[in-house]
Amino acid sequence: MGKSFKPYLKILFLIIIFALLFLIQFLNYLKIINVFVTGVLGTLWYWNYITIGIISIFYISKIRKFNFRDFIIGFIISAGCCINGFNPVITPIVFLSFSAGASIFREYNQEFKFSVNLKNILKSIVFGILIGIIPGIINIIEYFLELYVPITINFYDIWQAFLRALNPAISEEIVFRFFPLAFITNAFKGKIQNTKIANFLIYFLLIIPHNIMHDSFFPEYWMSNTLSTILYLIYMCIVFGIPSVWLIKNKNIWSSVGFHWFCDFARFVFFKN
Repeated sequence: MGKSFKPYLKILFLIIIFALLFLIQFLNYLKIINVFVTGVLGTLWYWNYITIGIISIFYISKIRKFNFRDFIIGFIISAGCCINGFNPVITPIVFLSFSAGASIFREYNQEFKFSVNLKNILKSIVFGILIGIIPGIINIIEYFLELYVPITINFYDIWQAFLRALNPAISEEIVFRFFPLAFITNAFKGKIQNTKIANFLIYFLLIIPHNIMHDSFFPEYWMSNTLSTILYLIYMCIVFGIPSVWLIKNKNIWSSVGFHWFCDFARFVFFKN
């Protein structure tokens, strides 16, 4: 098979791994098999994280571009995920996936993807927040229509919402957007092909594995109301997934973190989940 097909095969291989994890979760739910351990480690959420962690270790050891600056930045980023408590699984994987992604982007002279210039970081975060205003409002409306509870707000809620939104914004964007995009960059040797199939695979890999591990896509929902679950997945992809991937693909990680943070912050101000 020609070299031109190899990058696509690598991306498809990673997609297949996530698909198998999803399938295993279904079979486990149906009690056809029993392979996942019990407790939180028995969820698709953690196994998707663990998968990225294992692959990240492979690339760190393969590329060997990891340096002291990456260590410091990775440590600070990981610490930002510990505001609501240290997670022994997620926190180290955030560090590993950032380190691996940074190594890959440096290998291909694309360090702008994780620029450490404070001015650039702030500008990118603000840009991401601006892009996130409309999706953030949609997020509030969605939860209000679903829960139909009185809207209340106070300064304590704002500060708590600010802090709570940091964890998912940092951890999920680093693990499920930043590293997979670096993985794709490595597959294409630094020059991602601007084709329909390449763009489709990028958006698919950076959106679907992240979306389907959320509570709204547990097997019981797929089984009880397949159509509404599919429609909700499409809605999540369009409103939140596509803008986030566009930001990290065309800008950098900080812009997608800003987007994700604001969408969650806007919800957390009014709702506790």
